[in-house]
Amino acid sequence: MPFVSVLEAGLLIFCVLELLADGYPRMQKQIYYLAFAFAFVWSTMKFAYGPDIMSYIPYYRTIGTPSHVWDTLAEQRFEAGFVLFTSLCKSIGMSYWLFTALISTIYFGTIYALFRKLNYYPTIALTVLMSLDNNLFLIELRQCLAVSFFILGILSAQKDKNLLSIMLMFVSASMHHSAKFIIILTILLYLLGKTIKTEKRAYAFLFAAMILLIVIPVGGFLQKFMPNISVDNQTLSSILEHISRRKFQIQKIIIIYLGLIGILAYYLKPNDKNNTKHWLIWCCVALIVFIYDYWFLLNRIRSYFLPFLIVYTSSLLSDRRLTNHLPKQIFATLLLVFFCFDAFVSLPQHHKMLKFPTDKICLVTDLRYKSEEELTEEQMRNAINYWEQDYKNTWQ
Repeated sequence: MPFVSVLEAGLLIFCVLELLADGYPRMQKQIYYLAFAFAFVWSTMKFAYGPDIMSYIPYYRTIGTPSHVWDTLAEQRFEAGFVLFTSLCKSIGMSYWLFTALISTIYFGTIYALFRKLNYYPTIALTVLMSLDNNLFLIELRQCLAVSFFILGILSAQKDKNLLSIMLMFVSASMHHSAKFIIILTILLYLLGKTIKTEKRAYAFLFAAMILLIVIPVGGFLQKFMPNISVDNQTLSSILEHISRRKFQIQKIIIIYLGLIGILAYYLKPNDKNNTKHWLIWCCVALIVFIYDYWFLLNRIRSYFLPFLIVYTSSLLSDRRLTNHLPKQIFATLLLVFFCFDAFVSLPQHHKMLKFPTDKICLVTDLRYKSEEELTEEQMRNAINYWEQDYKNTWQ
């Protein structure tokens, strides 16, 4: 069974318990703590997991001391913050597994701090995040750190700790290039929220966010002009890759986005009798999201905003003014059915289609049966073969 299937299956059990404990908030909170602990432990126990280890493990093995990499930052293949963080971990004697476990701990600690704001089905909210964004905390080490510090920066800003927030945003931008664009986008959205003084500003905010989350088909146009921009080849190659189209595939996050949009549209609809304009706007947003096919870029951007969107939706659904609980319960049930299908049908089928699946279960406890070198090399061979065969056949 794929690694993520076990994660989703375990969380689904806790989700069912949470639904059965409806009306008992203290018990639901205890169930959430157990679910969170399970997700954290299972995710942290991964060993040399995923296709990106083809780059990360050799880099971790050969990276120099902090003083050495500081003098050669311009020559390093990764972002400055991540390079220094990696060098520091290596210099104090961390194994690659401890290195990934530390990154996982930072991310889950950040999510725990953010999810303290949840007051409506927190276990289901956790399951949504763990399922839709598992690539981030399992595979994408640099962006995982960038997202973590970005969230901490937003939380600090909400507490009026502006200097700390700026420092955290700077650290976030130094971990992954995507954070620079997200920080600029966040500032623009903040200014937009300040200028709109109507009760329906939530509409405008989410509408703008969804428009910016998608890219109107201008990838081909940008690709013609990007080579004329004076940026280094690595950055240019990365940008071109992110705006290129992939083979068409409907992502499961699209379904969740549509469901969240439906809930927001239902519970925030205007009180006046003529709701035509309101529903027309949300249908347009849903259509734009549904036809989105810039897979790589959406995967990058969603990691920064999805946790906040989950918290916002949770606070909306738990509003005491909303007395109609049936749509909430239906939505929760549909989520469980969706993730049940994903865990037991969709993910296993995808796993079987690959010649060299990199999502098979490989835990640090497997070191009882194989040496660290043997287990690492086995995972590395699989990752290399995946990039050479499965990835090219699937996406290119």
